[in-house]
Amino acid sequence: MYCGKCGKPNADDLRFCVHCGADLGLQTPGRPGDTLDNAETLHGPVRPTPAEDTLDAAKTIDGTQIYEGRLLATRYKVQRRLGSGGMGEVWQGIDTELDNLAVAIKVLPGVLARNTHSIKALKREAAVALKLTHPNICRLHTFHSDGDVKFLVMEYIDGHTLEELLDQKPDRRMMLDELLPIATQIAQALDYAHGLVPPVLHRDIKPSNIMVTRAGAAKLLDFGIAREMKDSVTRVTGKETSGTLLYMSPEQFQGQTPTPVSDIYSFAATLYECLAGHPPFYQGAIGHQLLHMEPPALRGASENVNAALQFALSKRPQDRPAQAALLVDGLRTTSQPSVVPSTPTASSAATRQPAEDAPGQPIPMPVTKSLPLGNGVTMELVLIPAGEFLMGSPASEPGRGNDEGPQHLVRITKPFYMGKTEVTQSQWRAVMRSNPSNFSASGGGKDQVAGQDTSNLPVENVSWNDAQEFCRALSERLRSEGLTVRLPTEAEWEYACRAGSAGRFSFGDSDSALGDYAWYGNNSGNTTHPVGQKTANAWGLCDMHGNVWEWCADTWHDSYQGVPADGSAWTAGGDSSRRVLRGGSWDSIPANCRCANRAGFRPALRGDLIGFRVAAGTP
Repeated sequence: MYCGKCGKPNADDLRFCVHCGADLGLQTPGRPGDTLDNAETLHGPVRPTPAEDTLDAAKTIDGTQIYEGRLLATRYKVQRRLGSGGMGEVWQGIDTELDNLAVAIKVLPGVLARNTHSIKALKREAAVALKLTHPNICRLHTFHSDGDVKFLVMEYIDGHTLEELLDQKPDRRMMLDELLPIATQIAQALDYAHGLVPPVLHRDIKPSNIMVTRAGAAKLLDFGIAREMKDSVTRVTGKETSGTLLYMSPEQFQGQTPTPVSDIYSFAATLYECLAGHPPFYQGAIGHQLLHMEPPALRGASENVNAALQFALSKRPQDRPAQAALLVDGLRTTSQPSVVPSTPTASSAATRQPAEDAPGQPIPMPVTKSLPLGNGVTMELVLIPAGEFLMGSPASEPGRGNDEGPQHLVRITKPFYMGKTEVTQSQWRAVMRSNPSNFSASGGGKDQVAGQDTSNLPVENVSWNDAQEFCRALSERLRSEGLTVRLPTEAEWEYACRAGSAGRFSFGDSDSALGDYAWYGNNSGNTTHPVGQKTANAWGLCDMHGNVWEWCADTWHDSYQGVPADGSAWTAGGDSSRRVLRGGSWDSIPANCRCANRAGFRPALRGDLIGFRVAAGTP
């Protein structure tokens, strides 16, 4: 038979394709190209559906009548089918009760929907997945029923799976500098989920379960759901449905209870495939190789890369790295840049041109940028992926102000950079040749810091006008690099602060852990503190809560009525005599350090509670 993934012929008695390793058992005889993994693409463009599979008025999977225009549970309007397979059908739809928000609707096959045990197991997994709030995890909204129809509603992602991106390449291989931004984001998602109590496991990591948006944001799909659905189908039908042996850890293959490092093995197998063009083991007796053989070293790869992958693909769980980030860090080499260089070079131009020529291919961008400010001083920026979030706070949130509503959906359509920390005194001095700060060795009467090195304290006593002048001067200095720095918009600031959190803080709802993330009234000792000492949020930003208030670009408005939905600066209307401040300070109560909290002051105001951080656009 012909393999549906690579199109090459195989003997009829083979289970896996000898060319690319795809599971031939998941392909429908006589229909090359329609593997279960390909048909299960949850979001974005999919391969054309064969003519014999087009839906007429009532022809759907298992007799379930899902069709364009149907309203499920009186709320979710079905729009178009994205894909189908043994695990059900996936449709694009809208949530009519939330401003017609685009969603993906996964309709369970009847064999599962009619099985009480399977539904209970899936509901348990869904209850766990609902708690996951991270920008690099596809958000599950709900598990719902409409008569006999059981379905999952999740975030709609416009992009391509990692598998589809590999299929677009002649040799199915990615360059390391192209892969690392994706791998870094997925590692952050895994380490976040594994760090919860108890840890949340994915259990089915592979290229088809990783999505990359057109803007380059990577998202992990189906946390726990896909694995449970496949296991349920196997229990109900007696037929093995899993196509994940190529990425399965040895202990999972042996039926042992998976752990976080089981996910890390699968993650490593996925990265291996991206660099090699095929999984570690993909021909012959895969199960035997999985248990007894070492993966071949990647030809042409550095010792660092091979060592990192072999480490994470260790047979024994205890021999693997404890965190996904350690695996990704191990892949970084000095001989091959981990990200596309910021300034044009032959390698970056070669990488960028294919990305522009292939629709849907994200343009690789550095995950971090280090800006030279002169005299050995640098400023680090962190890439913030595009996405959407609910801005403001619900009426029930403790400490909420009336200016924090109505809560509304904001779509950040393009990634941007954000300062990892607030601008420091040394960074301000390097650009402006002065230091206005009160908390400085020679500053306005703050004797407790006299004679101390205050270079890493946040600059304060700066007005909105001062901050704008700093951004102008730094942008002029960086003109040759094609980079313009600016104040973040209020929406960008809250989006970056939340880093996927829907709670009062970037780490949840309780202020009991605020001291781990912020210098504020209860722990600051009435002074600022060096930036970056506290725990960073999920996107690697420090001091978004506390230390100093931070100026934003927007004019002050008393409510969000009429606010731009794209996250741009809101400068029309409002109170032109005030500008927006966010984040709280060393003097704040916990309520004033919340993600949604706002303040508005005159743009000429200065004080030792007020500083700022910068933002920058992307190509």
